[in-house]
Amino acid sequence: MTEYWKSQAKKFCEYCKVWITDNKASVGFHEGGKKHQMAVQNRLKEIRRKGLEDSRNSRSEAAMLQQMEEDAINSYRNKDLGANADITASILNKRRAEMRENRRLAEESAKDGINEEMSQAEIAAINAASSSTSSSIGPSIATAGPNHLRNVEAPKSGTKWHKSSSDGGPKLWYEAEAEDGSGNRYYWHVETNESRWVKPPEGYLSIHEQHDINRKAEAKALHRNASILASQSIHGKGELNNYGEGSSTGGSYQEEQKYDPYGGWQSVKPKPSSSSASNVDYEAPVAKAPIQSSATLHSEKDRYSFKEKTVSSLSSKEDLSSSSSSKPKISFRRRKIDSDDKKRNMRQRDDND
Repeated sequence: MTEYWKSQAKKFCEYCKVWITDNKASVGFHEGGKKHQMAVQNRLKEIRRKGLEDSRNSRSEAAMLQQMEEDAINSYRNKDLGANADITASILNKRRAEMRENRRLAEESAKDGINEEMSQAEIAAINAASSSTSSSIGPSIATAGPNHLRNVEAPKSGTKWHKSSSDGGPKLWYEAEAEDGSGNRYYWHVETNESRWVKPPEGYLSIHEQHDINRKAEAKALHRNASILASQSIHGKGELNNYGEGSSTGGSYQEEQKYDPYGGWQSVKPKPSSSSASNVDYEAPVAKAPIQSSATLHSEKDRYSFKEKTVSSLSSKEDLSSSSSSKPKISFRRRKIDSDDKKRNMRQRDDND
């Protein structure tokens, strides 16, 4: 029988990246070691960190997709529907215009019904007052007809004379238009600042009613201010007359000026111009004077003196010799070149030559 060698079984540790003998003793010894336990803890930390990063990235992607959807819906609502880009936009705009027209007609009809009811209520009150006065004087001859006791039908929107039990208190919901110019109307609560698109069941104050309330408040304030100004003018004239009659010294009395929230008028008077027009500062740029070269004045010491020499005759050699003897003789000498200088200046022959 042929003998052969068989190696022992090996096992690879995924945490430590090493090979160990695949038996119970070796595996237990390796797993109980400190390095293996630290490697396992590091792997768990890495897995936990990666899971947190993946969850954070998924949340950010979900938030980004949701924001993109909201932006797309808002853009479609504000731009596409407003510009009538497709058939859906034209249909929705047509329905919106019809809803506005129906709302306007309903408000006008409600207003006409309120005015008619007010006039009928006034007529009924006058008839009741006349019947009570006639009965106190003597027996009434005419009997009350069916027109005197006619029921008044209140509109569905309700008036301040016909309110349900739920509308007993002040209305806290106000109607307002959206700021994007689309014409949509929403409702907001005065105390809680809550806003919604659906009409609140407990009732609300419409935009038309808000305008009426503001108009009445302004008219009331103007009436009150007019009455105050009238009383002030009357009392001021009385005090002026009393002061003029009782004063013997003849002092001057000036009526108190009225209070003006924006300040009084001041008369503008032209100021006398004492200075001439040449002194007015126009804030013009100042022109710089050109740079001038300074004149140099030569003194007597800086002047040069020139000498003259006269020659009696150019042909006489004695005169030339006498004139040249006063100056040193100019001569040129040739440079001597040594043998070393010749070798230095001349090109030496190389080995290649």
